[in-house]
Amino acid sequence: MSFKSSMAAISEQSYRKLVAVLLILGAVLANIAFIGLGSVFNYPDILQEPAKEILRQFMTNQNAIIFWFSILAIGAGLLAPIAVILGHLGSTCIAVWTGVLAAVVQVIGLSRWILIVPGLAQKGDVATFQLLNTILGTIVGETFRLFLLLEYGLFLSFSPRVKILEGRGFHGWGLSRQFSLCSVCLFRSASPELMALTLLATFSGASGWWPWVF
Repeated sequence: MSFKSSMAAISEQSYRKLVAVLLILGAVLANIAFIGLGSVFNYPDILQEPAKEILRQFMTNQNAIIFWFSILAIGAGLLAPIAVILGHLGSTCIAVWTGVLAAVVQVIGLSRWILIVPGLAQKGDVATFQLLNTILGTIVGETFRLFLLLEYGLFLSFSPRVKILEGRGFHGWGLSRQFSLCSVCLFRSASPELMALTLLATFSGASGWWPWVF
């Protein structure tokens, strides 16, 4: 094996390990943040409450809520470097861009709780909060995010060039993860308990990709 080939093999192995670490880290951060938000903000059940009550409870534990939403945003944002690295390892250009956009959309949707909601809660601006929740929450944070995640998972599951993710096992897991995302899409307006269950299944699903990366 030539020196150039040896360096390429080392580089690929490093990329594989980095992707595995980022996948696990993203899943861990998301799950921890979700549990933390549930304990200090009754999330996601709180989203079923009137806007005035949501702002009141936000003010009660504002610092802790901002902290956990920041952790959740970091975990979601890790999808961008993961998508780029998998692009270096052979995934299609459209898969890379879809993954990056999915990360950006998730971070934008979550950032409202960190950057904008504190000011609205202090002013008691219910009308702006409701509008913001519709645009950045329902439209961007839920609809666009879930659509892009669904598309990215499908592109990646069937990408023929990603050698590190070969095998029926990965494709089967990829499809099962996409099923969990479809569940979120279908049931996000149902009971908060069902929504929480499907969200946790989706977050946990990311960590299940690591055996095909190592």
